[in-house]
Amino acid sequence: MEFDGFYVGGAISAVYSTLDTERDDTGQTNDYSDVGVDGRAFGGFGKRFDRFYVGAEADIGTDFNEVEYSQTLPAEVGGVGRDQQVTTTVETDFYAGFDVILGYLIAENTLLYGRGGYEFAPGTVEAEFEGAGKASVDRDFQGFRAGVGLEVGITDNISTRLEYRGSFYGDDDITYTSTVDPSLVVNETINLDRHVFGVAASYRF
Repeated sequence: MEFDGFYVGGAISAVYSTLDTERDDTGQTNDYSDVGVDGRAFGGFGKRFDRFYVGAEADIGTDFNEVEYSQTLPAEVGGVGRDQQVTTTVETDFYAGFDVILGYLIAENTLLYGRGGYEFAPGTVEAEFEGAGKASVDRDFQGFRAGVGLEVGITDNISTRLEYRGSFYGDDDITYTSTVDPSLVVNETINLDRHVFGVAASYRF
C-alpha cells in the first residue's frame, strides 16, 4: 500500500468517559465514569514523503453511553424542608471533528501515526429532583483531541487500524432548576473527557 490519496472508512470502538464535577455552593468535587460503544465514519487525504506521512481527516460519529451521578442538596435549599436527592445524566448526541495526522512508515505496509485536532459534540445535561420535577440543559461540548494509531495495509487499497483517541472538552458551567420548585437550583462546573480505543477499516482510492 502506498498510503497516498483520498480514503474513506469506518470504525467501532470502546469508550471510557470521565466526568469531573465541582459544586459552586459547597466546592465539593466528585469524579464519575462510564463505559460504552462508539461508532464513526471518516474520510481524509494523505500524502507519503519517502517514509514520512502527512494527512488530514474529518469524521462524524456517536457513542452509546452516558455518565450518570447522584448528589444531595441540603434541606435549606428549596422549599421541600429536607435533603433533596438529585440524579444527573450527561450525554452527547453525536460528535464531529477534524485532525491533522503525522506518521512514519515502520514497514512498507505499516504506518505508525499521531493525530491531533478539534471536536464538537452537542449534548444534554438532564437532572431529576426526587419528587420535585426535572430539568434539562442543552450543551455544546467542544475541545481538542489527540491520539495515536497503527495502520496496516491489507491490499493495495484496503487497510485496518488500531487506534486510541482522547477528546478533552474542558470546563463547562451548568445551572439547572427544577421545573416544579424553582427554588431548587444546582450550579456546578463539569469537565467531560472521552477516551476511545478502537479498530477501523478504510479504503484508499
